[in-house]
Amino acid sequence: MSKKVMTRKRGNWWSYRFEGATVDGKRQWITRSGFHTKKEAYDAGIAAYQEYQSSGLKLTPTELSVADFMDYWLKEYCEVNLKETTVLNYRKKVKNIIKPHIGKYRLRSIQTATIQKMIYDLFQSGYARNTLTVVKGILTKSFAYAKANHFIKDNPMCEVELPRSTAKPNVKSRRKERSYIPKERIAEIFQRFPEGSSTYLPLLLGYRCGLRLGEAYALQWKDIDFQKKTLTVQRQIQYVEKKIDTFQKSVLYFSEPKYNSFRTIQLDSETLGVLERLKRQQKSNREEYAEFYCRYFETPERTAASDPEPHILNTDGIGEEIFFLNVNADGSYIRPRTMQHASYVIHTELDFPEFDFHSLRHTHCTELLEAGFSPKAVQMRLGHKDIKTTLNIYEHITQSQEDKAAMILEDMYSSD
Repeated sequence: MSKKVMTRKRGNWWSYRFEGATVDGKRQWITRSGFHTKKEAYDAGIAAYQEYQSSGLKLTPTELSVADFMDYWLKEYCEVNLKETTVLNYRKKVKNIIKPHIGKYRLRSIQTATIQKMIYDLFQSGYARNTLTVVKGILTKSFAYAKANHFIKDNPMCEVELPRSTAKPNVKSRRKERSYIPKERIAEIFQRFPEGSSTYLPLLLGYRCGLRLGEAYALQWKDIDFQKKTLTVQRQIQYVEKKIDTFQKSVLYFSEPKYNSFRTIQLDSETLGVLERLKRQQKSNREEYAEFYCRYFETPERTAASDPEPHILNTDGIGEEIFFLNVNADGSYIRPRTMQHASYVIHTELDFPEFDFHSLRHTHCTELLEAGFSPKAVQMRLGHKDIKTTLNIYEHITQSQEDKAAMILEDMYSSD
């Protein structure tokens, strides 16, 4: 029995106590009562004493696993200092990648070589470099926090490196290859989801403008200039799970476009006509529904430290009113999740399992390049972070054209 923790009984209840730090020259005693047995009091006292000795930490650094430490870091540091969307992304990477590979090891004994091998194995199994960069970043930050708080003496991430950009994995990348959608397939899709259906406009904006899903669903009427025939991408819409009154609730909010790809693009006449008809219809619907028409507002700034972004959407009249393009007849917002149903229909009814929304963007890019647009112009229109992304598609098109040319030449000059 530890001499640091003492127990005693008063009436029907047992209590524990141990000596704490001296405050203002006076001895302080940490005590608690209300236990049925001496053992209960003693066990609780030991646990409280250990927590007290570790400055309130409910864990022992020498016994701590990487998995438990990552949970601790996410809660004590990330939830306090980072945006909720960032924390959500970190949690997924920790759960799906970091814990299965190195979670079982003791934090204090984890070696650089072990982590380096994990990075190498992930690369060889097809994980994208972008994913590995995020994983490495999470581990670097978390182990730096561990060192700063004396969980470990040295940061094992200091010498960990990502595979060279020229390195090739042993297997095909896990990243899904984007499919070019032939024109006959495009016609089938828009026949199944014609103008006026809930997913027609996002599908059209993906195909005709190359917008990302979040960009298409974030569009407001102030982003459309009918005089200049342009569309401006200023934001994307995202979800975050927030705990509100003990319930998990999906909250919509605006954030900057991916890679900060703010841009203004020209609209073709057909797309412009669709938007003109839609705006007239929405004006008529607003008049018909009157006070029952749904209205949305953008919170101008954080209302609480835990808010993920200063642009949360609400229907309470707080902030500036916003006017979405993607709404139902009663003004209610058509959420991006409706595209999941559209994709399912395209996969099953239209027997086109290769389809995903990003394939519309890929197809738009391909058609622009085939029409003679320069790769730089296409990069600016689609908001590609790196022109390499555009050039990869261009290279594929060039090879395809060369193959067709070879076949034509073969037919032209082959002997009868």
